[in-house]
Amino acid sequence: MSNDERRPIHVIGGFVGGFVGSGKTTLLLRMLERAWADGESPAVIMNEYGERSVDGKLLGDHDHKGDLTIAELVSGCVCCDLAGGLTDAVISLLRTTSGPIFVETTGLAIVDQVARAIERALGDAGAQRGRAALASVIVTVDATRFREVSQCWRHMSADLRAADTIVLTKCDRVAPADLDRLEALLARRNPRAR
Repeated sequence: MSNDERRPIHVIGGFVGGFVGSGKTTLLLRMLERAWADGESPAVIMNEYGERSVDGKLLGDHDHKGDLTIAELVSGCVCCDLAGGLTDAVISLLRTTSGPIFVETTGLAIVDQVARAIERALGDAGAQRGRAALASVIVTVDATRFREVSQCWRHMSADLRAADTIVLTKCDRVAPADLDRLEALLARRNPRAR
């Protein structure tokens, strides 16, 4: 099976993206809509640090919920204390579903560690190994809170470097000159990201 035929696994997370209201779930919903429009039946691994999955409930109430498999990993972070659960969820979804797999991390997740955990899961997937690949690591950045969060989130640089795609959100709420400076800063931090 060529790389183009393997099932894609997409990680959606990020240092600013992890904080409530930054746009990760909105981005996920748009990606799911695209998968459904293409006739696919996607799956989502939803990680919440708390005991309840609010975003999982939102996805479960969606019009396409019959065409969506959701695995919820709650009460911890998939980059550390729930890494084993992430491995199990990836392997299970590879065996029981056929569409793309999306992983939406909690805001506390260290994106690079999540990507490595997925790579390990693919290595542990046995016969499923060649059927899937980590297709993208997407980091959402809330343009309105970048400075504030960058001062307190020590994993920011690593999260940005781990991304192959950086999605700026809430750009309409930022002055054009400030947005230009932020885009230039992000391009310097990770010149290979689109």
